[in-house]
Amino acid sequence: MKQPFVKKTIAFFIAGILLVAFTVLTSGCGAGWHHRGGRGAGCCPKQNCPVKGGQALEVLKERYVRGEITKEQFEAMKKDITKSD
Repeated sequence: MKQPFVKKTIAFFIAGILLVAFTVLTSGCGAGWHHRGGRGAGCCPKQNCPVKGGQALEVLKERYVRGEITKEQFEAMKKDITKSD
């Protein structure tokens, strides 16, 4: 007699867990989950990204020193960064 009640309880419990998991995984920039692999995936508005102002310029300088970007790219990106601050 208790078995249908137990099955319904388990079903609601699993549905709740799935709902919470879905909400966490699909939440936007507020959670910051997409930034764990790098310094921002570009999907957030600029004000919500973790790399700002001086930090962005430091990252840009590091990339230039490592040879990842050319001088022209560095100058263009630097102009964009200093313009937005």
